Amino acid sequence: MSEIIGFLNEFETPPWVFEKMFRSREFYVFSDEEKTRLAARSEEISSENLYEINAFVTKFLKYLDDLAKEGKKTEVQKQPKISKEEQLRLAVIEIQKLLNAAGCNAGVADGVWGRRTQAAAIAFAKKAKLPTTRDSFLSEKFLTTLANAPKGFCPKQKSTPTLKRQGTIGGSWNLKAMCNNGQTISGRADLKLALKPKTVGKEAYTVAYRNSLNQKASGQGRLNNGVFKVTLYFEGVIEPLTASFRVDGNRKLVGIDSNNCSVTASRM
Repeated sequence: MSEIIGFLNEFETPPWVFEKMFRSREFYVFSDEEKTRLAARSEEISSENLYEINAFVTKFLKYLDDLAKEGKKTEVQKQPKISKEEQLRLAVIEIQKLLNAAGCNAGVADGVWGRRTQAAAIAFAKKAKLPTTRDSFLSEKFLTTLANAPKGFCPKQKSTPTLKRQGTIGGSWNLKAMCNNGQTISGRADLKLALKPKTVGKEAYTVAYRNSLNQKASGQGRLNNGVFKVTLYFEGVIEPLTASFRVDGNRKLVGIDSNNCSVTASRM
């Protein structure tokens, strides 16, 4: 407080200004009439003090201007630069969130435009009667429509029973055969439902097989009441290989083949 009063005295501040300033703790704003009274005192103030006052005000205003510029510069520096790839990833994340909110299943909002996101975007576009090309999904029209879409906008997809799609044991399996001679052979078998079965649990499959010995085979198999029997024909081998498996749920097969090797299979 004493420093403030010292500055005011150096500038030959009139007493009534002190009264206005120290009347309350609130910031005081001079009225137009009071400003006129202060301006009229220029003749009362010595030219030396008037010069110092003007120099102080000019310097102080420049200080405030530099301070404001420095603040803006610091704020700009704090904002990290984002690459175009990151901008695109963030945009995809927002699209995925909006698709999920609209009832379209885009999966996890991870910023990766995968098959699920593509399918969700197509489903939304068809429902909204918009173009379904990939480029159109980043258009302003698509994004605006998506942002304004209500919950449950996308039609619910009808789930296809597993039996109709690939059968009870259709799909890819990892196989491991342990033979009496100590040899262990690993392989992969791809089972595809051959015909739509008339009776559950009785299904025919085509089989494609390849093992760690780089041997390839194809054949067919039949599932009947929890037992899967398969016949494989290897390239360059006349005699087929047969095997019989017990189906343990739909995740594991346990059996033995015609070479007397114990075979286990698990879903990939």
